[in-house]
Amino acid sequence: MPVEVYTAGVQGTSNPNLLTAKAVVNALQELSIQSDRGSYKILNCGKIIVPHLKATLRTVCINMDHFMPYNRDFSELTKHIPVLLLFSHLTSVSLRFGHTFPGLCFGDADLFKMAKAWPFIQYLKLSFRPHMCVTPPSLVSLGPLTSMCLSLTHFSILAMWGPPTLEALRIEGPPSSRLLTLNLGRIYVDGSNKRMITPERILVAICDAFPNIDWTNIHLDVAYYST
Repeated sequence: MPVEVYTAGVQGTSNPNLLTAKAVVNALQELSIQSDRGSYKILNCGKIIVPHLKATLRTVCINMDHFMPYNRDFSELTKHIPVLLLFSHLTSVSLRFGHTFPGLCFGDADLFKMAKAWPFIQYLKLSFRPHMCVTPPSLVSLGPLTSMCLSLTHFSILAMWGPPTLEALRIEGPPSSRLLTLNLGRIYVDGSNKRMITPERILVAICDAFPNIDWTNIHLDVAYYST
């Protein structure tokens, strides 16, 4: 049974308890939250439903479209994402924050925390702009990610960090990986490697790592930066 929660805005003075214990269905499997004004307080509802749904919830979709300049608390969102990590049986997670939101510090360590928390994940979509306080998840992190989440078939992210050298362009995918679709957004590569680390070579490295995936189901863009 799915439940959808819509809010007109979650402000610092608003009641963050979007779901009360009385509203929780013990057998709930799908939760979708839509907000037109971003605030990390929208995730507080997770703290309320964890005791009830920790074993049953399978799908979580959080969608925030607009960022309000006076809403300063969004920068702390990464401190509240761990609430979602308590749902160990999740099979589908989609986190989408509109392009007007400030970037989030999200790197390899954060991605691996998700992978460790959600070993049964099949669909993982992370749609938010990275903040360069840390480098985005590395391209080679696809290996450990799929090793920890053997059921993963779809992975989507807006940005990844390319390898420093051509020799480092090696992804160790597990033989039993079920990965079928990759949307990697923009891969950042050192401009000095422009002639060696090309989109074509990245595609080859991915296909070598995941033999079950068709190259037509791999979507990426390469951006070369100056050091």
